[in-house]
Amino acid sequence: MAGIYWLAVVMVSIFGTMAADFLHVVLGVPYAVSMVFYAIVVVGVFIAWQRSEKTLSIHSIVSPRRECFYWATVLATFALGTATGDFTARTMHLGYFMSGVLSSGTGRRLDHVDGVEEAGGVGLVAVDLHVLLPP
Repeated sequence: MAGIYWLAVVMVSIFGTMAADFLHVVLGVPYAVSMVFYAIVVVGVFIAWQRSEKTLSIHSIVSPRRECFYWATVLATFALGTATGDFTARTMHLGYFMSGVLSSGTGRRLDHVDGVEEAGGVGLVAVDLHVLLPP
């Protein structure tokens, strides 16, 4: 069962990366705009999840609907991570290494904020990983 989960993670991560790249490469949307767009999408998924399920806990994913919210969060955070990494690396000219350092430091600081784990700590991992990986 773990193998199926990690296969799904890989597939969703690739699709999330492609979604972010599609906005910029195909549609010509600036990195800053796509980054803000995907941040709004992530917040929107969290709001819908909280209103629908009255929790954001990844430990209470016990129904197909909660699983859909979980995967929507993972997908949106991978897209956000890609858009953010491209923005900091290319638009801000930090390069991928420094963007990864910046993202990793931000993620680690946020890990210590009360409630972040319950609010989808998986999103922080997605943002950290995608800033480190160039397209």
